[in-house]
Amino acid sequence: MSEIQTNCNLDNEQEININQYMAKMKRLLKKKSNLHWHIEFLNKYARENISPLGLRIQVFPSFQTTIPEFKVAWEQALSTCSTQLMKLLVGHHQSELLSLEQDILLLQSNNEGIKGHTHYDKRCQDIKDFITKTTKDIIYKKQVKLSKDRFAFSEGFAYRWQAPTQYKGSRSNFRVPRNVDSNQYTTEDDTESDSSSLLPSQPPSRRNYPASTSSTSGTRKRGFGAH
Repeated sequence: MSEIQTNCNLDNEQEININQYMAKMKRLLKKKSNLHWHIEFLNKYARENISPLGLRIQVFPSFQTTIPEFKVAWEQALSTCSTQLMKLLVGHHQSELLSLEQDILLLQSNNEGIKGHTHYDKRCQDIKDFITKTTKDIIYKKQVKLSKDRFAFSEGFAYRWQAPTQYKGSRSNFRVPRNVDSNQYTTEDDTESDSSSLLPSQPPSRRNYPASTSSTSGTRKRGFGAH
C-alpha cells in the first residue's frame, strides 16, 4: 500500500508541476506576442507619419481659423509630438520584451525535468496552437485599426477642428463627414492604446434629444457621447 501511495504522490506531483509550468509558459508567450506586434505596428505608424487614435493629440488654438496653411502646420506639429511619443513607447516596450525573453529562458532552465513527462510534447503543441491563433487575432485587429487610422488621415478628419456653429452651448462642434461610415471611424479596438490626451480621443456620436422646454433657448439641444 505504501508503494502505491508513493507512486500516486509522485504522479500527482509531476502532473501539478507540468500544469504550473505550461500555464506560466502560455502566459509569458502570449505577452511576448502582444509586445512584439505592438512594437511592429507602432513602428509602422511612425513610418507612415500617422498616429493611432489613442496617441492622437487633440489640442487646438482658442480662436477660429479658416487659413488652410495654418491648420496644416498645426497638424504637422501635433503629428510630430505623437511620433515622439510612439518612439518612446517602442523603446520602453523593447526593454520589456528583452526582460520577458529572459524570464522565458529562466523558466525553461529551471524546469528541465518537465521534458521527461509523458505528455510534454502534446502540451507544448497545444501551447503552440494557442499562440498561433492568438497571434493571428492580434495581427488582424491591429491591421483593422491601422486601416481606420489611415482612412482618418487620408480623408482629413483625424484632427477635430472646431467650426462655427449656430447652436450655442453645444459641447462639441465636430462632425464626422456625411460620406464616412461611423462604424468605419471607430470600434472597440480603438480604445486599446498606450496613452491618450486629456481631451476625448474619440469622435462624438450623433444622438438627438427632445427639444428643450426652457424658455431661454428655442434651439434643439444635442447630447454627444463617445462610443
